[in-house]
Amino acid sequence: MNNTRLVLSAILVFMLGYLALSWARPLVVPDEPRYAVIPAEMLMRGDLVVPRLLGIEYFEKPVGGYWLVAGAMTVFGENAFAYRLPAIMSTGLTALLLGVFVRFATRRTDLAALSSMVYLTMFMVYLIGTSNILDAPFSAMVTGSMVFAFMGMEAESRRSRISALAVAGVFCGAAFLIKGFLAVVLPALVVGPYLLWNRRWMAMILVPWIPLIVAGVVILPWAIMVHRDAPGFWHEFFWVEHVQRFTAPDGNQHDEPFWYFLPILLVAGMPWLLAAPASVRGWSSTDLGSTWFRFMACWFVMPFLFLSASSGKLPTYILPIIPPFAIFLLIGLMQRFESGSRPFRRIDLVPGALLILAGLAILIEWPMGNLDLEPWGPGGDWRYLLLASGLAWWGLLDWVAVRTIQPDKRVLCMALSPLMILATIPLLFPTGLVSERKAPMAFLAAHRSQLAAAPVLYSNNHFAHAVALDAARMDLFILGDPSEFDTGRGKAEEEARLISFEQFQVDLAKEGRKPFMLVTDKAGMSNLIDSGVREPDEKIEGSRVVIATWD
Repeated sequence: MNNTRLVLSAILVFMLGYLALSWARPLVVPDEPRYAVIPAEMLMRGDLVVPRLLGIEYFEKPVGGYWLVAGAMTVFGENAFAYRLPAIMSTGLTALLLGVFVRFATRRTDLAALSSMVYLTMFMVYLIGTSNILDAPFSAMVTGSMVFAFMGMEAESRRSRISALAVAGVFCGAAFLIKGFLAVVLPALVVGPYLLWNRRWMAMILVPWIPLIVAGVVILPWAIMVHRDAPGFWHEFFWVEHVQRFTAPDGNQHDEPFWYFLPILLVAGMPWLLAAPASVRGWSSTDLGSTWFRFMACWFVMPFLFLSASSGKLPTYILPIIPPFAIFLLIGLMQRFESGSRPFRRIDLVPGALLILAGLAILIEWPMGNLDLEPWGPGGDWRYLLLASGLAWWGLLDWVAVRTIQPDKRVLCMALSPLMILATIPLLFPTGLVSERKAPMAFLAAHRSQLAAAPVLYSNNHFAHAVALDAARMDLFILGDPSEFDTGRGKAEEEARLISFEQFQVDLAKEGRKPFMLVTDKAGMSNLIDSGVREPDEKIEGSRVVIATWD
């Protein structure tokens, strides 16, 4: 198949799957509003050095990810599209870097384009890559450091070697500015074992210096400025956020067993994981001895073991090892098809038939009123048609794929088959099932003027990010459990923002006080009343959110 068409198809997958409807899905608390309100506050304060969360110095991450979101907000305004744009573009950059790696390793443009499409159509990649969290930008920078480190180590000329390793250093420094020391640890875990495997003893001593020096140049200006403006940053960021989180067996906020990432990886690879048996059969002993295969093996295995050994785990943490996983699946699959796979059999039509039948069942049952479930609330039934169409498209292209003999066309059909579902996921987001507690932005937006005008504004920790973002109120107080807002640094100006139920009651009883407004959930409101606080003078209730006012 023409390589240009494959490249254009990869661009189409990215444009339709990631950019087209990225604005349509509501922000989910607490992560998406958190990583929007921090850059919003940086722009409001005019301080791009020290990250703050509602006025409280926030030392969990460096500033690189916040800079990206702040830049998008400056160009496109404060909206869901702008908040998610850095993650989306970072995912596209990762797909591009994968293509660069595969093209360099195999000298085949078709494999490069198809590897990008396999990566972009993995469900976990899509969900993370269209959410305003820092994992997609971090993964893109780590991928860049891996790709250019390999190109530098395998370059034929000294000039090419130095240039590629310098670019790897730029990516490494950028990754550090997004998430910290893991940006250095992950490439080291890959490059060191790779050179050891290939018995390149001298390279183990010489290779790291260029990337490390360039990364240091990238990091140093901000590192000096943040130490000047917030002297406690490096102690807390290094010891608390890195050393203690990785080693602490007790009390870690994301404590999970060693095997935690195994099932996560199985889910992350869908739907391509279904083709894994054919992919494994496509690899040959010649491939296993190649330098690029060894590098990919180190890229996948070593970070996976390292992350599994950590005491704190979240599903998104394994995103940096999905790129080599995608390449393994794609190249093995292509080589399996190119070697002459088994003849077509009617049983191969079963998966596509099941998808088509599921779509038809939805189309039949929906008009007949047999689908009582309202995942999108009243008036959202038209989305059943959208879902049915996506399933039918998937099934039909799967039929085309299993009947296609040409390997690249077959894999292309496989890549395009889930595209309609991916592209419309923002419209298929089950707003009627996801509680207002997880997606409160629509309710808050309807009462934005009251929240913005409140003389004194409180929120529980769960809604604080969303309230501050929607109402542009960085001065609100946190009522009850402070959660992440309690830094433990003992600063008076920070502790003054954290209010207990008892203190809230005392403040309400003061003469000449200003009206109080509180945003909380219904359970929190009940707990507040049970603690002895009098009933509010006015109360606006949603399905899970309460806005209460005491005059």
